[in-house]
Amino acid sequence: MSLKVYQAETGILLPLQRLVPGDTVDMLRADIEAVTFIPQKFQVLLGSNAQIVKQSMLTTLLSSQKDERIFIFNRLALMQQTGNKPVHMSIDIEPPVPSDTVVGLKVISPLAPNLSSKERVIAFKRAFSEHISYGQALRKIANKHAKTCERLLEEQSIQVEGLTMALCNLFTHRKSVLDSYDSFIAPAQIQISSHTELLHGIAADLDTLTMIPIHEAIVSESKVLNDYIPRDKLLRWINDCRVAHDELVDKVQSISVTMNDVRAGARIDQLEPEDFDLSKLDPLLDIVRKLVGQIESRQNILERDFTRVETILADISNGPDDQAGDRFEALEHLYKIHFEEYIPEITRCDRQVRETVVQFSDSKAHLTQALMEKLLELAKQQSTIYIIPQALMALDKELRVQAEAFLQLLHVHRMPPAWGAAFIEIVRRREHSKVLGDKVNQIMGILTSFQNQEEARRDTFRTEIERYLPKGLLKGLESATPSIKLSISEDEILLPNLTKDDVTAFSQMVASLRAIQDPSTVQTSGSLSKLHAMMVQMSPQVDSPLLDFEELISNSTFCDRIVKLEAENAKLRKEVVEMRAQAAPVSQTSTAFRHPSMNDVLSSSHSTKQEEKIKAYEARIKNLEQLLQQSYSTSGAVEKTHVTDRRLMQEMESTIQTMTLEKERILKENQQFCDQLQQSTQRISELTTLYQNVRESHDKLRNEKQTTDVQLSNTLVELKKLQDFLVEVREYMEGCCLSLRRDTGSEQKSDIEEQTPVQLNHMRSKPASIDELRRCMRVLKDDILWHAAMMESMKNSMQDSQDGSDVTQSVAAEMVTLIQRLGETEERLRIAENDLTVAQAHEAVLEADLESLKVLYERAEGHVAAAKVQRNEHQAQQEKNALELKRLQDLQESQIEQHRTSEVVLQKQIEQIKKELEQTQADSMADIESQKQAHTKAIEQMRLDMQQDLSQRELSRLAFSQVQQMREQIEDWNIVCRLSLQHLTGCLDALVRLVQHTLSEDVVYALIRNNGLTGSTENCCLSKLSDTFSISDAGAHYDDTKSLIEGFGNDDDALGGMSKFIEHYDLLLRELYSKVVSAGAYLDVSDSVDRIEKRWSDLTGIVYYAIDVQDFLKNNLF
Repeated sequence: MSLKVYQAETGILLPLQRLVPGDTVDMLRADIEAVTFIPQKFQVLLGSNAQIVKQSMLTTLLSSQKDERIFIFNRLALMQQTGNKPVHMSIDIEPPVPSDTVVGLKVISPLAPNLSSKERVIAFKRAFSEHISYGQALRKIANKHAKTCERLLEEQSIQVEGLTMALCNLFTHRKSVLDSYDSFIAPAQIQISSHTELLHGIAADLDTLTMIPIHEAIVSESKVLNDYIPRDKLLRWINDCRVAHDELVDKVQSISVTMNDVRAGARIDQLEPEDFDLSKLDPLLDIVRKLVGQIESRQNILERDFTRVETILADISNGPDDQAGDRFEALEHLYKIHFEEYIPEITRCDRQVRETVVQFSDSKAHLTQALMEKLLELAKQQSTIYIIPQALMALDKELRVQAEAFLQLLHVHRMPPAWGAAFIEIVRRREHSKVLGDKVNQIMGILTSFQNQEEARRDTFRTEIERYLPKGLLKGLESATPSIKLSISEDEILLPNLTKDDVTAFSQMVASLRAIQDPSTVQTSGSLSKLHAMMVQMSPQVDSPLLDFEELISNSTFCDRIVKLEAENAKLRKEVVEMRAQAAPVSQTSTAFRHPSMNDVLSSSHSTKQEEKIKAYEARIKNLEQLLQQSYSTSGAVEKTHVTDRRLMQEMESTIQTMTLEKERILKENQQFCDQLQQSTQRISELTTLYQNVRESHDKLRNEKQTTDVQLSNTLVELKKLQDFLVEVREYMEGCCLSLRRDTGSEQKSDIEEQTPVQLNHMRSKPASIDELRRCMRVLKDDILWHAAMMESMKNSMQDSQDGSDVTQSVAAEMVTLIQRLGETEERLRIAENDLTVAQAHEAVLEADLESLKVLYERAEGHVAAAKVQRNEHQAQQEKNALELKRLQDLQESQIEQHRTSEVVLQKQIEQIKKELEQTQADSMADIESQKQAHTKAIEQMRLDMQQDLSQRELSRLAFSQVQQMREQIEDWNIVCRLSLQHLTGCLDALVRLVQHTLSEDVVYALIRNNGLTGSTENCCLSKLSDTFSISDAGAHYDDTKSLIEGFGNDDDALGGMSKFIEHYDLLLRELYSKVVSAGAYLDVSDSVDRIEKRWSDLTGIVYYAIDVQDFLKNNLF
């Protein structure tokens, strides 16, 4: 299987070298650059899976057993400044076969008295052979055109597939960057909103610090919390944070807008079907194949008939003359069938095939233009997506930096609640110390009594029992009672002297501060509101130490016996009450008889048993009470504690009952507030829906008005374009007419000088056929009709926009009213929410909350009065807007009237242009008729020229074969001379080394400097030449020369060997020069040979000069 590389912009298969496993991506890119001249850095390679081709993917593709494809995109062509250019394509169509010889043939009738039978035979044979030649040419061209259509359809399908791969790749990148953005934007928005809220309330937080005083028990001077912060430095810090926050918000909004554009970018399902639908080309391709089949069929018939005609003509030539007339008539009838039916049909099929090729070419040009536009859009989106991850990383880093910077502001925001919590914590700790001291004293008293009892018991044991025991036998009986030590550290005395009354006063002060604030500035997240909530939440903790201690005591084992006795006593009392209830009816009955009956006896006995049982229970209860009294007497302090606890419990129960009633009342009020809030929310939702509907209507009308304005402005632009278009149409039609009246000689030169640039362009082009001219005229007519339809649609849209603008005034008035009502409802909702929050937060301090509600109610009345004033102002503004809308409507009507006048003028111009076009068409038809006559004469002349061409064709074939042989000889001589030149270069290098070996180093440098002789350090060009060259043993001579050089013992032998060496290679050079000169008519190596000969002569002279100098030295001639 193979790997194919296609250029996505054109759909063309690149003729690359066959890739084999082991090739790298760089090698593939280098091959692509060599074929397409696209630099490697501007190449984008996508595989069939819409992924960038990398080395691992390329290895997989090369080892795959399937046909794989790679699409290459030219990033340089997709740049905005270079890629948005119109696409021009040359039609890949063969030149038409001249049918003049076929059309102009006239068969000479065999009945003519002045023609012989032989002449008629030659005429028929020539005519039918011309038909065969014409059909063969058209069949060959039709087959080629059919392959062209198939190739164009395949290239367009490749283009669509490449665009799909680009869209899939974009979708992958878009999904990745959208996931990154979604994971970034949620926490970023939370942080930004918290920072925005913090900056919005930082001024109020600073004011809160100025309103919270420091208790005199903490600081003797009169100070507030604001005195303990660096306010000036903090204000500068706040300003810096606000600037950085605003910049960050702008950046986040900018990247959000960019991400919205990316999210709404091009998709696969958004491809325009009219631009990328190739199904309409399949029927055209089937038609082409059908037409080619018709041409094949007719050509087979022509060839079959030609064989029969040759047989008939041979029979006529060899047979008697009396039967020739009938056969000539039959041949003439067959010729008419060929000439009038078969040849026109083949010509028609060829013309239709050509027209289809033009349609395929136009389709590819249109698809390529649409593809480039879509790829430009994709490239722009890819560029946008490419920079988003870096921007997100930078924003994330900036968010972390700002989070650290805003911690300073968060300290200011949380300082008031922290101060309230610390205030309550101080009082709670002091209360805890007080409860701990009291309970320790009580426990110490109990333990002291318990220890005294133990000492009295031990004293009794010593006086009554221990004196009778052996001394020293039982150790430990003489030990004293264990001592008791309980101590409390006095660390709490360092705390400020704050009491519950101070906490209550501080809470009331906070509530009053919150009540006197402007409701519009009060926020549930403000530091003052949080301080108030903190006080309400932590105030019960002041009384928690005593309750916590009592709960621990009740859960401990100190009172288990008392709890058990009380439970058992309660159980016995319940049983006694039940028994008394059962025995009461029996004890109340009495007998009236002197002698009781059996029933009375049984009843009295049962009553006696019940009374005895009751007495037993009462005795048991008395025993239990005595036990309880003894327990209470032994633990008097505990009893006192329980009495106090019971009293406190009763007080707490009464307090809880009061709080329960108060809580029920507050719950009722909360329920009422919730009902009001629900009603207000429902009303707000209704008003919001109504406002949204009105707002949408207003936006729709505004968009329609903007669209109308754009259409009005575009009408002028279209008018200018239409005028330019009509001028271009006139020039184009004149150019079309002049292209048909092209003359030669001086008349042509004079006409060319008078033409416009458009006409000169048509003069330079090939002569257009009648069908092409008609097609151009149809295109021009369609463009004119299209512009007229566009102007009519603009006119209708302007009338529609005029009708829709009449309701703007009423909609605007209704929208203003709804906005006002919505604002009032939102104001009431905000007040209700604040009231509900205050009611929930002020369960412990209801009086302060009631005062706050009164203040809020008074301020609400003030807001209602202000809202009424604002409503009056809105009504005045509404009347002003109505007047402005009326003025704009009048201005728009005047503009529409002007455009109607312009439209009438434009219609008149169009009518005039139509008349000019009709006149131009009439002139063109007249010119066409004149051109037809000229073409008829030219056809006759071309027929004669073709006869001469046929006679010269055989001579041209012989000349072509001779030229081919001469070219092969020239290539052989080029190879021989190139090898000879390489060999001579090696010889010169060897000679230079010989001179270097022979002469001294200074002399060699002087020779090189004066004569420009250089030699290579390593000669790899010496090799045995082919037998075609007479110096095939040059390599052996060079080896002999090397051995001769190595065997030199003195300068005399070296100089003598050098002389022989020069003479030998001088002969070789002269032989080569003679061969080069003999082939000089075909070779271009004269300059190289001259340079080699010059260098050889110079070097020969220098060596001979050295030999002469050596002779002079030897003979002492100096």
